[in-house]
Amino acid sequence: MKLTILGSSGAAPAEGGACSGYLMEEGRVRLLLDCGTGVLSNLQRVMAPSKVTDIVVSHMHFDHFLDLVPFGYWRTYGPKQTLGEPPRLYLPPGGRRALAGIVAQVGVAQDFFERAFTVAEYSHLDVLSLGDLKLTFALVPHYVPSYAVAVSQGGVTKLVFSSDGGPSEALQRLAAGAALFLCEAALDTPEQSAQPGHMTAAQAAEIARAASVRQLVLTHFWPWQDRRRAAAKATAVFGERVVVAEEGASYLL
Repeated sequence: MKLTILGSSGAAPAEGGACSGYLMEEGRVRLLLDCGTGVLSNLQRVMAPSKVTDIVVSHMHFDHFLDLVPFGYWRTYGPKQTLGEPPRLYLPPGGRRALAGIVAQVGVAQDFFERAFTVAEYSHLDVLSLGDLKLTFALVPHYVPSYAVAVSQGGVTKLVFSSDGGPSEALQRLAAGAALFLCEAALDTPEQSAQPGHMTAAQAAEIARAASVRQLVLTHFWPWQDRRRAAAKATAVFGERVVVAEEGASYLL
């Protein structure tokens, strides 16, 4: 199984970068986790968009789904002989309605996404079977419903993606024993609220340590964040098995 980082920024892309987007390849499955700003461009450095079989959106914030719009245009107007079957697009609850409302405001047909993709919604109780892969979910604390995703194969958890969210027992349980924990680190200092919606690198590392994951990959940074400093703080908690997500980097799981 191969993971490729297509976008590692949060809210706004860093120079030459992209927002949330991660490509998983296993057998015939080409799974795109999130499709934020700039992801479609970086995807084409790796493969043609027509090769993507499945897309899972973790939550309905722009930096996690906005490039579904140009992706939809690519599928609507691209050369028909190269398009192949439409990817399956899995959205969180209410996602279908949210996308239809967005395009309706700019004069685009409400069924735009339905014609470009095979659209379905998932819940945190669902198990998605994609080829040999199983996807399970956990609802994590954020400002809108947000779903961490675990990707397993043969009963072994290969990857857990935190989505956006504050520290939670639900995320720790989902990440238990994962080969790779891809976790947001959007904050430099902990959020002072009853239910934080983001994490620091140190908080991500604390979850990684408690969940006994093998490797921690930090992601979802503001363009102006000091990523080296974040990595150092996580390393102080979790040890040397910490790296910072960079566009184009790949990991074999």
